[in-house]
Amino acid sequence: AGRSAVFSPDGHHLALGLADGNLVVLHSPTLRTIADRKIDGGGTGGGAPSAAVTALAYSPDGRRLAAGDAARRIAIFAVRGPGGGERTYRQLAVCAGHTGAVTHLGWSADGARLRSNCDALELRFWSGRDAKAVEPNAATEWPTAATLYSPQTAGAHDAHGGDARVRAVGASHAKEGVGDGGRLLAIGDEYQALSLCAFPAPSA
Repeated sequence: AGRSAVFSPDGHHLALGLADGNLVVLHSPTLRTIADRKIDGGGTGGGAPSAAVTALAYSPDGRRLAAGDAARRIAIFAVRGPGGGERTYRQLAVCAGHTGAVTHLGWSADGARLRSNCDALELRFWSGRDAKAVEPNAATEWPTAATLYSPQTAGAHDAHGGDARVRAVGASHAKEGVGDGGRLLAIGDEYQALSLCAFPAPSA
């Protein structure tokens, strides 16, 4: 059963995170399998050897794929090759430090940093190159706003209203030369309700 999915930035690959711990990458035009991997958490203290892949995110340039799982780990895979169906996926490192299953992932605009949430309501930051924990940097640009617990989305629950737990957020694309002006944040909850509010949505 599928638990997460994401297209590569160029649309050529579709990555799927499965409940059995497999990460499967398909060539999207043909649905041919490009890669079939499991997160190798050896030596990280990252929990069970195999767990559902619960979150996925490609870096903006498509050269990295982050995969988070229910065993509190985030694996960073290098994506190499000329393009199309000829690319390969090799695990580089594992981020370990969350105390709950990984729920959301997002890359910085330059691909140098990764931020993540887990179901223990944590927000953590990692180096996109070696998976080491790093401190937050206010100057870092986060184009996708895909992480729920972040300064730009911390007010999503209040904006959405009601008692349902917010499960997913996503920001519309910025217009060239306008910055964040006119951007919207889509908010989805556990009961499949969807609402929109202005982005960013900081806490009150």
